[in-house]
Amino acid sequence: MARAFLFFGLNLARFISILSFVLVLAGSFYVMVTDIISVSRFRKESGEPGKSAEKILAGCDYIRNSTVPYQTGGIAWAVINRLFIIAQVTILAFSELGWFKHLFDRFFPVVGPEFGLGPLGVFQCLIGGTVLSHHVGKFTLVSGFFLFSIGCLNIIIGLILGVAAKRIRSGGMGEFDSLVFGPSIRKRRSVIFGEPAPGAAPGPSGSLGLGFGKQAGKAASMKGIPLPQSPPPLPTYSPPRPPGSTSRDPSSTS
Repeated sequence: MARAFLFFGLNLARFISILSFVLVLAGSFYVMVTDIISVSRFRKESGEPGKSAEKILAGCDYIRNSTVPYQTGGIAWAVINRLFIIAQVTILAFSELGWFKHLFDRFFPVVGPEFGLGPLGVFQCLIGGTVLSHHVGKFTLVSGFFLFSIGCLNIIIGLILGVAAKRIRSGGMGEFDSLVFGPSIRKRRSVIFGEPAPGAAPGPSGSLGLGFGKQAGKAASMKGIPLPQSPPPLPTYSPPRPPGSTSRDPSSTS
């Protein structure tokens, strides 16, 4: 029951992540198109006789009905910002879908299959915070809040499950066993069912090691396995001095 709950819960979070990426992607395209239309309308109105940009803006720092600041290169930076968001969301969506795994492992491993959900959640929170830091429409606002929320959830999952999260949601139930039961259960299972214990060193002919102590030494001698000989112990006292050797008293020196 716990396996199924964890498996479906992680995949539900995965589905919500992909859905939030799609919503933010659509909202970014919508905001970018709206900004371009608003800037075109603003330039057309400011070019009419008797009108100026200052009069149209009426002291506002942003062009009306847009996220474009009225400054040098404002429209360019606004569009570049949206393009960066679109690119980031697309890359993260590919990583969640499991596409181009080899490319992620080589060029962007923090969102690849060998890392947990923590880095993904951090990126989601950063993108969601960028979207929410501007005055946008309701659709884009909801999508940004949605992405930020699922990013916080992924950070929590990453802190709890670590690297095993992506493997469990892909069907790796062995990761679930090692996460829940720990290595001690696996060792007992190896003793009961005759499975090799994790970390056991193979002996001759691929057999398992015989352990330590006198009983293991006897078993190894019966099987003809050579045992390493320990060096002879050092004497606990200083050896006697050879005859004729004299000690020099430091006090006798002048």
